[in-house]
Amino acid sequence: AAEPPSAAVPPSLPSDREAAASRAFRPSRAGIAARALVAALIAATVLLLPLPLDNVWRSRMSLAVIFAVIGLSVNVITGHAGQISLGHQAFVGIGAFMSAYVVARFNFGVSFMVAGLTGAVLAMILGLAALRIRGLYLALITLAFGLMAENTIFNLRWFTGGGAGAPAPRPALFRSDL
Repeated sequence: AAEPPSAAVPPSLPSDREAAASRAFRPSRAGIAARALVAALIAATVLLLPLPLDNVWRSRMSLAVIFAVIGLSVNVITGHAGQISLGHQAFVGIGAFMSAYVVARFNFGVSFMVAGLTGAVLAMILGLAALRIRGLYLALITLAFGLMAENTIFNLRWFTGGGAGAPAPRPALFRSDL
Protein backbone atom coordinates (compact mmCIF):
# COMPACT_ATOMS: atom_id res chain seq x y z
CA ALA A 1 0.00 0.00 0.00
CA ALA A 2 1.25 3.43 -0.90
CA GLU A 3 1.64 6.16 1.73
CA PRO A 4 -0.97 8.88 1.76
CA PRO A 5 0.16 12.13 0.06
CA SER A 6 0.03 14.05 3.36
CA ALA A 7 2.78 11.85 4.86
CA ALA A 8 5.21 12.38 1.98
CA VAL A 9 7.79 15.16 2.36
CA PRO A 10 8.86 16.91 -0.83
CA PRO A 11 12.48 16.06 -1.62
CA SER A 12 13.51 19.73 -1.82
CA LEU A 13 12.42 20.51 1.76
CA PRO A 14 14.53 19.23 4.68
CA SER A 15 12.79 17.10 7.26
CA ASP A 16 12.35 18.39 10.81
CA ARG A 17 15.02 15.99 12.03
CA GLU A 18 17.58 17.31 9.48
CA ALA A 19 16.76 20.90 10.40
CA ALA A 20 17.16 20.13 14.12
CA ALA A 21 20.46 18.38 13.46
CA SER A 22 21.66 21.36 11.43
CA ARG A 23 20.81 23.72 14.28
CA ALA A 24 22.42 21.40 16.84
CA PHE A 25 25.88 21.79 15.27
CA ARG A 26 25.90 25.59 15.12
CA PRO A 27 27.77 26.96 18.14
CA SER A 28 26.46 29.97 19.97
CA ARG A 29 28.50 33.14 20.39
CA ALA A 30 29.66 31.85 23.77
CA GLY A 31 30.71 28.56 22.14
CA ILE A 32 32.68 30.40 19.47
CA ALA A 33 34.34 32.56 22.13
CA ALA A 34 35.22 29.46 24.17
CA ARG A 35 36.75 27.78 21.13
CA ALA A 36 38.75 30.92 20.32
CA LEU A 37 39.99 31.08 23.92
CA VAL A 38 41.07 27.43 23.88
CA ALA A 39 42.86 27.94 20.53
CA ALA A 40 44.63 31.03 21.93
CA LEU A 41 45.69 29.10 25.04
CA ILE A 42 47.05 26.26 22.93
CA ALA A 43 48.96 28.71 20.70
CA ALA A 44 50.35 30.53 23.74
CA THR A 45 51.44 27.24 25.32
CA VAL A 46 53.16 26.12 22.12
CA LEU A 47 54.95 29.45 21.73
CA LEU A 48 55.82 30.12 25.38
CA LEU A 49 56.53 26.65 26.78
CA PRO A 50 59.94 26.25 25.10
CA LEU A 51 61.25 29.60 26.44
CA PRO A 52 62.43 28.45 29.89
CA LEU A 53 63.60 25.02 28.68
CA ASP A 54 67.13 24.02 27.68
CA ASN A 55 68.11 22.76 24.22
CA VAL A 56 67.69 19.07 25.12
CA TRP A 57 64.02 19.52 26.01
CA ARG A 58 63.40 21.77 23.02
CA SER A 59 64.84 19.06 20.78
CA ARG A 60 62.62 16.44 22.43
CA MET A 61 59.56 18.65 21.96
CA SER A 62 60.43 19.11 18.28
CA LEU A 63 60.68 15.36 17.80
CA ALA A 64 57.38 14.89 19.63
CA VAL A 65 55.68 17.30 17.22
CA ILE A 66 57.22 15.53 14.21
CA PHE A 67 56.03 12.14 15.47
CA ALA A 68 52.59 13.60 16.21
CA VAL A 69 52.26 14.75 12.60
CA ILE A 70 53.27 11.29 11.40
CA GLY A 71 50.78 9.72 13.81
CA LEU A 72 48.01 11.98 12.57
CA SER A 73 48.73 10.94 8.99
CA VAL A 74 48.44 7.29 10.00
CA ASN A 75 45.17 8.16 11.76
CA VAL A 76 43.78 9.66 8.55
CA ILE A 77 44.61 6.53 6.55
CA THR A 78 43.64 3.95 9.15
CA GLY A 79 40.93 5.67 11.15
CA HIS A 80 39.08 7.68 8.52
CA ALA A 81 39.80 5.81 5.29
CA GLY A 82 39.82 2.36 6.88
CA GLN A 83 43.00 1.28 5.09
CA ILE A 84 46.02 -0.36 6.67
CA SER A 85 49.23 1.37 5.58
CA LEU A 86 52.63 0.28 6.84
CA GLY A 87 54.74 2.45 4.54
CA HIS A 88 54.49 5.88 6.13
CA GLN A 89 58.12 5.86 7.17
CA ALA A 90 59.08 5.79 3.48
CA PHE A 91 57.25 9.01 2.65
CA VAL A 92 58.60 10.74 5.76
CA GLY A 93 62.16 9.65 4.97
CA ILE A 94 61.98 10.53 1.30
CA GLY A 95 60.54 13.95 2.11
CA ALA A 96 63.18 14.59 4.77
CA PHE A 97 66.10 13.65 2.56
CA MET A 98 64.70 15.60 -0.38
CA SER A 99 64.28 18.62 1.88
CA ALA A 100 67.89 18.32 3.09
CA TYR A 101 69.16 17.97 -0.47
CA VAL A 102 67.24 20.99 -1.77
CA VAL A 103 67.80 23.28 1.26
CA ALA A 104 71.57 22.85 0.80
CA ARG A 105 71.23 24.28 -2.72
CA PHE A 106 68.27 26.67 -2.46
CA ASN A 107 66.26 28.18 0.38
CA PHE A 108 63.88 26.72 2.94
CA GLY A 109 60.69 27.70 1.09
CA VAL A 110 61.76 25.87 -2.05
CA SER A 111 62.88 22.80 -0.08
CA PHE A 112 59.58 22.74 1.84
CA MET A 113 57.55 22.73 -1.38
CA VAL A 114 59.81 20.23 -3.20
CA ALA A 115 59.78 17.81 -0.26
CA GLY A 116 55.99 17.92 -0.04
CA LEU A 117 55.55 17.49 -3.78
CA THR A 118 58.03 14.60 -3.85
CA GLY A 119 56.12 12.78 -1.11
CA ALA A 120 52.80 13.50 -2.81
CA VAL A 121 53.98 12.27 -6.23
CA LEU A 122 55.39 9.06 -4.76
CA ALA A 123 52.20 8.52 -2.77
CA MET A 124 50.17 9.01 -5.94
CA ILE A 125 52.34 6.51 -7.85
CA LEU A 126 52.03 3.94 -5.05
CA GLY A 127 48.32 4.71 -4.74
CA LEU A 128 47.73 4.11 -8.45
CA ALA A 129 49.58 0.81 -8.23
CA ALA A 130 47.64 -0.29 -5.15
CA LEU A 131 44.28 1.18 -6.15
CA ARG A 132 42.49 -2.14 -6.52
CA ILE A 133 44.15 -3.87 -3.59
CA ARG A 134 42.43 -4.10 -0.21
CA GLY A 135 43.03 -5.49 3.25
CA LEU A 136 46.07 -7.60 3.96
CA TYR A 137 47.45 -7.23 0.43
CA LEU A 138 47.43 -3.44 0.70
CA ALA A 139 49.28 -3.69 4.00
CA LEU A 140 51.85 -5.99 2.38
CA ILE A 141 52.35 -3.64 -0.59
CA THR A 142 52.87 -0.61 1.67
CA LEU A 143 55.19 -2.60 3.94
CA ALA A 144 57.24 -3.72 0.94
CA PHE A 145 57.39 -0.15 -0.36
CA GLY A 146 58.59 1.09 3.03
CA LEU A 147 61.35 -1.52 3.21
CA MET A 148 62.39 -0.90 -0.39
CA ALA A 149 62.52 2.85 0.19
CA GLU A 150 64.58 2.40 3.35
CA ASN A 151 67.13 0.23 1.58
CA THR A 152 67.26 2.59 -1.39
CA ILE A 153 67.69 5.66 0.79
CA PHE A 154 70.60 4.16 2.70
CA ASN A 155 72.30 2.87 -0.46
CA LEU A 156 72.18 6.19 -2.36
CA ARG A 157 75.08 7.64 -0.39
CA TRP A 158 75.71 10.46 -2.89
CA PHE A 159 72.17 11.73 -2.25
CA THR A 160 71.42 10.84 1.35
CA GLY A 161 74.80 10.34 2.98
CA GLY A 162 73.79 6.77 3.88
CA GLY A 163 73.35 6.06 7.57
CA ALA A 164 75.19 9.25 8.54
CA GLY A 165 72.51 11.42 6.95
CA ALA A 166 72.70 14.31 4.54
CA PRO A 167 74.31 17.55 5.67
CA ALA A 168 71.86 20.41 5.49
CA PRO A 169 72.26 23.96 6.73
CA ARG A 170 69.75 25.21 9.25
CA PRO A 171 67.34 27.61 7.51
CA ALA A 172 67.63 31.25 8.58
CA LEU A 173 64.08 31.14 9.93
CA PHE A 174 65.15 28.40 12.39
CA ARG A 175 68.56 29.65 13.57
CA SER A 176 67.41 29.65 17.18
CA ASP A 177 66.16 26.57 18.99
CA LEU A 178 63.17 28.59 20.13
